[in-house]
Amino acid sequence: MSDKTRRGLIAALKIVLYVVFVIITIIGARTTSWASLGFECIGLAGVVLMLWIYNRSQK
Repeated sequence: MSDKTRRGLIAALKIVLYVVFVIITIIGARTTSWASLGFECIGLAGVVLMLWIYNRSQK
């Protein structure tokens, strides 16, 4: 696999993960229960993780 293809796949995976974390956060914020609060916290932690990964690569 060429380097360009590998970088493209990694970028696509990061985008998909970010969208999944945002969707989990939105689903968690829609309802009020302890389980939905857990989903929201997981989603927010994922978004923060993705931002940390992005900022680390732009150093």
